[in-house]
Amino acid sequence: MLERNLEESALMDLKEFFMKRLAHGGRLLEEALGLTEGRGIQLLTRSYALTCGLWQALGPDTKPISSPDFADLQPEFKEELYEALTEYWRGALIE
Repeated sequence: MLERNLEESALMDLKEFFMKRLAHGGRLLEEALGLTEGRGIQLLTRSYALTCGLWQALGPDTKPISSPDFADLQPEFKEELYEALTEYWRGALIE
């Protein structure tokens, strides 16, 4: 999680809430898709990490490079996230 300026108790509460929701969602995925135990939370954790990484690289706070030579290196966050998650989940579910 990318939290800043939180007191330790608030941070721990937030992380505990996040982990409980992640575990619950993971179990639901496992049941719905017939995945092995632990695979649902693994898929969700990796999806979250991918989202955070792309946000840091491509989010609105990213300063664009004005040269047209760098246009391909500056895709839109929303489009890139959709494509990256689609490719990840398609590949991850082929077992």
